[in-house]
Amino acid sequence: MASYIGIKIALFAAALSLAAFAAPARADSATLALTEASKMLEQGIPVKAIELIDAALKSGKVPADLTGKAMLMRGQAHEKLGKQAFALADYNSALWMQGLSEGDKAAAEKGRERILGKLGVAGADKDDADAPSSASAG
Repeated sequence: MASYIGIKIALFAAALSLAAFAAPARADSATLALTEASKMLEQGIPVKAIELIDAALKSGKVPADLTGKAMLMRGQAHEKLGKQAFALADYNSALWMQGLSEGDKAAAEKGRERILGKLGVAGADKDDADAPSSASAG
Protein backbone atom coordinates (compact mmCIF):
# COMPACT_ATOMS: atom_id res chain seq x y z
CA MET A 1 0.00 0.00 0.00
CA ALA A 2 2.81 2.40 0.87
CA SER A 3 4.49 1.76 -2.46
CA TYR A 4 1.17 2.38 -4.26
CA ILE A 5 0.86 5.81 -2.58
CA GLY A 6 4.51 6.49 -3.38
CA ILE A 7 3.88 5.71 -7.02
CA LYS A 8 0.83 8.00 -7.09
CA ILE A 9 2.85 10.82 -5.52
CA ALA A 10 5.65 10.30 -8.06
CA LEU A 11 3.14 10.35 -10.93
CA PHE A 12 1.51 13.51 -9.55
CA ALA A 13 4.91 15.19 -9.26
CA ALA A 14 5.75 14.17 -12.82
CA ALA A 15 2.44 15.59 -14.03
CA LEU A 16 3.16 18.89 -12.27
CA SER A 17 6.58 19.02 -13.89
CA LEU A 18 5.06 18.44 -17.31
CA ALA A 19 2.46 21.15 -16.69
CA ALA A 20 5.21 23.59 -15.76
CA PHE A 21 6.92 22.89 -19.08
CA ALA A 22 3.68 23.07 -21.07
CA ALA A 23 2.97 26.73 -20.23
CA PRO A 24 6.14 28.07 -21.90
CA ALA A 25 5.49 25.70 -24.80
CA ARG A 26 2.15 27.41 -25.42
CA ALA A 27 3.85 30.81 -25.31
CA ASP A 28 6.37 29.58 -27.86
CA SER A 29 3.73 28.13 -30.20
CA ALA A 30 3.92 31.19 -32.46
CA THR A 31 7.70 30.91 -32.63
CA LEU A 32 7.40 27.22 -33.46
CA ALA A 33 4.87 28.05 -36.19
CA LEU A 34 7.34 30.52 -37.71
CA THR A 35 10.08 27.88 -37.60
CA GLU A 36 7.77 25.45 -39.38
CA ALA A 37 6.86 28.15 -41.91
CA SER A 38 10.54 28.65 -42.64
CA LYS A 39 10.87 24.92 -43.33
CA MET A 40 7.86 25.06 -45.64
CA LEU A 41 9.49 27.88 -47.62
CA GLU A 42 12.71 25.87 -47.92
CA GLN A 43 10.71 22.85 -49.13
CA GLY A 44 8.89 24.93 -51.75
CA ILE A 45 5.49 24.91 -50.04
CA PRO A 46 4.71 28.65 -49.84
CA VAL A 47 0.94 28.25 -49.36
CA LYS A 48 1.47 26.28 -46.14
CA ALA A 49 4.09 28.80 -45.01
CA ILE A 50 1.60 31.65 -45.45
CA GLU A 51 -1.05 29.75 -43.50
CA LEU A 52 1.35 29.16 -40.61
CA ILE A 53 2.57 32.76 -40.57
CA ASP A 54 -0.97 34.15 -40.74
CA ALA A 55 -2.08 31.91 -37.86
CA ALA A 56 0.92 32.94 -35.78
CA LEU A 57 0.34 36.65 -36.43
CA LYS A 58 -3.40 36.35 -35.70
CA SER A 59 -2.64 34.62 -32.39
CA GLY A 60 -0.98 37.81 -31.16
CA LYS A 61 1.80 35.73 -29.62
CA VAL A 62 4.59 36.49 -32.09
CA PRO A 63 7.37 38.22 -30.14
CA ALA A 64 7.85 41.80 -31.29
CA ASP A 65 11.40 41.11 -32.43
CA LEU A 66 10.16 38.34 -34.76
CA THR A 67 7.26 40.18 -36.36
CA GLY A 68 9.48 41.73 -39.03
CA LYS A 69 10.98 38.32 -39.81
CA ALA A 70 7.46 36.89 -40.12
CA MET A 71 6.52 39.64 -42.57
CA LEU A 72 9.71 39.01 -44.57
CA MET A 73 9.01 35.28 -44.81
CA ARG A 74 5.41 35.89 -45.81
CA GLY A 75 6.60 38.34 -48.48
CA GLN A 76 8.97 35.69 -49.83
CA ALA A 77 6.14 33.15 -49.90
CA HIS A 78 3.82 35.55 -51.72
CA GLU A 79 6.57 36.33 -54.20
CA LYS A 80 7.04 32.60 -54.92
CA LEU A 81 3.31 32.42 -55.66
CA GLY A 82 3.53 35.41 -58.02
CA LYS A 83 1.41 37.62 -55.76
CA GLN A 84 3.46 40.78 -56.22
CA ALA A 85 1.12 43.21 -54.44
CA PHE A 86 0.99 41.05 -51.31
CA ALA A 87 4.75 40.47 -51.45
CA LEU A 88 5.45 44.18 -51.81
CA ALA A 89 3.18 45.01 -48.87
CA ASP A 90 4.90 42.41 -46.68
CA TYR A 91 8.41 43.51 -47.69
CA ASN A 92 7.49 47.12 -46.90
CA SER A 93 5.98 46.09 -43.56
CA ALA A 94 9.08 44.05 -42.71
CA LEU A 95 11.28 47.07 -43.39
CA TRP A 96 9.21 49.20 -41.01
CA MET A 97 9.36 46.66 -38.18
CA GLN A 98 11.97 46.79 -35.48
CA GLY A 99 14.28 43.86 -34.89
CA LEU A 100 15.25 42.78 -38.41
CA SER A 101 18.83 41.61 -38.61
CA GLU A 102 21.03 43.31 -41.18
CA GLY A 103 20.80 40.23 -43.39
CA ASP A 104 17.00 40.14 -43.15
CA LYS A 105 16.79 43.86 -43.81
CA ALA A 106 18.92 43.42 -46.93
CA ALA A 107 16.71 40.49 -48.03
CA ALA A 108 13.57 42.61 -47.58
CA GLU A 109 15.11 45.50 -49.54
CA LYS A 110 16.18 43.16 -52.37
CA GLY A 111 12.75 41.55 -52.40
CA ARG A 112 11.11 44.96 -52.58
CA GLU A 113 13.40 45.96 -55.46
CA ARG A 114 12.62 42.71 -57.34
CA ILE A 115 8.88 43.26 -56.99
CA LEU A 116 9.11 46.90 -58.07
CA GLY A 117 11.10 45.73 -61.08
CA LYS A 118 8.43 43.16 -61.96
CA LEU A 119 5.82 45.89 -61.67
CA GLY A 120 7.82 48.15 -63.98
CA VAL A 121 8.67 50.78 -61.40
CA ALA A 122 12.30 49.89 -60.75
CA GLY A 123 14.34 52.95 -59.96
CA ALA A 124 11.19 54.96 -59.24
CA ASP A 125 12.79 56.53 -56.18
CA LYS A 126 15.74 57.77 -58.25
CA ASP A 127 13.51 58.98 -61.09
CA ASP A 128 11.25 60.88 -58.69
CA ALA A 129 14.21 62.73 -57.22
CA ASP A 130 15.25 63.94 -60.67
CA ALA A 131 11.75 64.71 -61.93
CA PRO A 132 10.65 68.34 -61.94
CA SER A 133 7.91 69.24 -59.50
CA SER A 134 4.53 70.23 -60.86
CA ALA A 135 5.07 73.79 -59.63
CA SER A 136 8.16 74.26 -61.77
CA ALA A 137 6.71 72.58 -64.84
CA GLY A 138 5.24 74.62 -67.53
